[in-house]
Amino acid sequence: MDVIAVTLFFSLLLAGLFFLLFFVSRSGGKSPEQESLLPLAEDANAGEGRGKRRAPLGRDPASAANF
Repeated sequence: MDVIAVTLFFSLLLAGLFFLLFFVSRSGGKSPEQESLLPLAEDANAGEGRGKRRAPLGRDPASAANF
């Protein structure tokens, strides 16, 4: 009869450890699945330079407005 008690003790101990680790990992922030859906940092700045006029090569942008 001691075998049944030891088996129940270890099964409850392992189940408690599983739930503890499960809830700690869930509360630790965003999951890898959620982070994979976020845009990369380099993609966030990709459209900044579009639509702006650039100065010709070899000229200072401040002096380009004087022409």
